[in-house]
Amino acid sequence: NVLQKEFNSIVIEHHLKWTPLCHTQPGPISPDAPPTHRLGKYDFHYCDLLVDWALAHNMKVKGHVLVWHVTTPPFVEDLSPAQL
Repeated sequence: NVLQKEFNSIVIEHHLKWTPLCHTQPGPISPDAPPTHRLGKYDFHYCDLLVDWALAHNMKVKGHVLVWHVTTPPFVEDLSPAQL
């Protein structure tokens, strides 16, 4: 209730960083999906909940940085410069 009264926007920080979004290493988005070259399976469940809540309360939503030194998936460090 205080959030709705005192603020008109939210910033999604942790849940929009790479590691929280990317739950597994390379593979298709779902078991039934065709093969893909995308790295990992991404889960936007928590981001969607926050965005839906904010929009339902007429709030603006801002994302935070995707790449952050503490929340970069471990497999990224194994990629070559060409793969990056």
